[in-house]
Amino acid sequence: MAKFAILVEDDIEQAEFSKAVLAESGFDTVHFTDIESARAQIRSVEHPIDVVVLDRRLPVTALDEPVDNHGDDLLNDWTTRFSDTPFIIFTGYTSIEHLQFSTRNRGTISVGAPGDTIDRVTPFQKSQAIEFSEFVQRLSFLIDGISDVEVVGLDSSGDDAKIDRQLLARVALHFEGVALQATALAGGVKGLAVWHCRVTDEKARPIASVVVKKTSGRKSLAPGGLHTLLPSPFIAAPIAEISGLCFGKRLLVMQSADSAPVSAMSLLKDDDNRAARNLEKIAELEGTHLQGRPSQVTVAKLAEPLVNWAKLSELMLKYEIDAPRGTLTATTRVGAQHGDMHPGNILEVNGNPVLIDFDSETEGSMALDAVTALLAPLFHETSPIRSQEWPLADQCLDVFSEQFLDGCPIPMWTSASQRWCASTVQSEREQWALTLAFAVRQLNFKDVQDDQVVLGRALAIARSAARRLAEL
Repeated sequence: MAKFAILVEDDIEQAEFSKAVLAESGFDTVHFTDIESARAQIRSVEHPIDVVVLDRRLPVTALDEPVDNHGDDLLNDWTTRFSDTPFIIFTGYTSIEHLQFSTRNRGTISVGAPGDTIDRVTPFQKSQAIEFSEFVQRLSFLIDGISDVEVVGLDSSGDDAKIDRQLLARVALHFEGVALQATALAGGVKGLAVWHCRVTDEKARPIASVVVKKTSGRKSLAPGGLHTLLPSPFIAAPIAEISGLCFGKRLLVMQSADSAPVSAMSLLKDDDNRAARNLEKIAELEGTHLQGRPSQVTVAKLAEPLVNWAKLSELMLKYEIDAPRGTLTATTRVGAQHGDMHPGNILEVNGNPVLIDFDSETEGSMALDAVTALLAPLFHETSPIRSQEWPLADQCLDVFSEQFLDGCPIPMWTSASQRWCASTVQSEREQWALTLAFAVRQLNFKDVQDDQVVLGRALAIARSAARRLAEL
C-alpha cells in the first residue's frame, strides 16, 4: 500500500536528501519550500498523509529570509490539522528550549496493540542523517505492519478504501489479530461508517467479534450514563477507543456477542414488525430501569441535548419561522437518555435489541429517546423511507396523531414510537419543545438542505411545533 509524506523544506540540498530517505522507505513525497505555499496548497493534497517532515527555519514566501519561529508556527497549526499523524522536525541545532517546545504536551501515537506507541513529534538536528533515516525506516515498518493485516468486506475504493482498511487493520492489531472480516451495518452516516468486525489470529481462530464505529469526535462517557443503567445484554458497551495513524479519525469499539448482528435500520426496509419489536423492548427497558425525576425546566433546557436555543432561533429566523420564547417553563421528567435513538443505533443480536453508539449520551427529558425514534426515520441519511412521499405536508402538522400513520411505510415502528412518546411525555410543552428542537436541528445538516422534500418536511414540522408551543 502506498505511503505519503509532506515535506516543508527550503534548503534544496536538504530537501533532496530527505526525499531520497523517504523514497527509500516507500513514501511518495509532496514538497513545499515556504510557509505560504504550504498553507495554501495543503488542501489540494488528495492523499491521506502518513508523516509530515518540517524544517524549523523557513521563509514565509520564496522571497523572504527563513526564520526559526515560522516552522514552530506551522508545527503548532499542523499538529492540530493532522491530529494523529507523526511529525519530524529538523533544526540546525536542538536546544533544550526547542526540544521542550517540540515535544511537550504533543503526546504519543498508538501504532498497534495497546502500549505500542511512538512520539507524536520527533526532533532531529540536520547533522543526524543516520538517526533520521533509521526513524523513517522504523515508521515505514510500523505502517507496513498495519497494511499487512488482511481486511476483507469493504466496499469503498481509492483513498477511501485505504483509510477504511488502515482503520480496521488498527482494530485487528489492537486485539493482536492478523485478519479482519468487516460487514457494514446500516445507519452509519456518510464518512462515519459502522461495521461488525470479526478478528482472527494466524490460525484463523476468532479472537474478537465487535462493532466498530468511525467517528471524528471525542467524548468521554460519564459514569452513571445510560450505558451503565440498562442491563448489560442490551448494551454494546464501549471497550476501546482507537486512534493513531488513523488519518484524524477515531474508532469506537463496542462489544458484540453475535457473529451477524442486524441493524434496525435494515429491518425498517425488510421487516417493519421485527424492527418495532426491538424498539418496544428498548422502550420497556428504559421504562423499567430509568426512573427519572420530576422537574420544571425551560423549553430551551429541554432542547439543549438536540440544539442550543440560540442556534435554534438563528435557524428559525433563516427560514422565516417565529421562534417561541426559550424561557417558557415545561413539566418533564429528567434522566439518562441515549440521545441518538435512530434505528441504526439498535442492533438485533440473538433475537434481542442491543444499543450501540453512546457518543450523544445525555441527561435530559425522559421523552427524548422516544421522540428521536419517531422522527429519525424521516431524516436520517441512511433511512430507507427518507425519500418516500410519506408523510404529506398536512400529516406533518401533528406527528403524534393517528392521521400521521395514513400511508406510512413503517406503521409498526411509527406506532410503537408514538406509544413510547405517549408513555414518557409529561406535558404538551415538553412534547412540542422536543419536536421543534429535533426538526430545527435537521435544518443545519447539508444533506437535508440539499433535498427539497426532506427540507420541506422539516420546515412543516418545525412550523407546526413552534405554533403549538407558542399557544400553550
